[in-house]
Amino acid sequence: MIIDFSDGMAKPYLQKKRYVLFTLYGPDKPLVGASEAWKFFDTRCMAFLGIVGLSRARLKKLDFDEQAKKGIFRVTNSSQKKLCGCIALFGPIQGRQARIRLLKTSGTIKTLREIARVV
Repeated sequence: MIIDFSDGMAKPYLQKKRYVLFTLYGPDKPLVGASEAWKFFDTRCMAFLGIVGLSRARLKKLDFDEQAKKGIFRVTNSSQKKLCGCIALFGPIQGRQARIRLLKTSGTIKTLREIARVV
């Protein structure tokens, strides 16, 4: 398979990375677990961005804290706004009233881990 980068976009592996801190929230207890959240996340992002968009976003799931219901994922700088818009359109997860809320984006994972401990 040949990928054409002639649209002026830099190669994805050369782009700067952004880290995004998110949380699961909702009135239903218990909220969904990490595996359900990541599976939901993958399917919705694939539906919204498509295969090429998701591969260019270079989405990588890094951390998820079951107790605090907070997680961190990595994305390329150019795809950050698209992915955040995609997440804003997410509906309920697994039929429960759990939703994903973005808390903060950063260029370093260290900053987000410090914020996740404080928040």
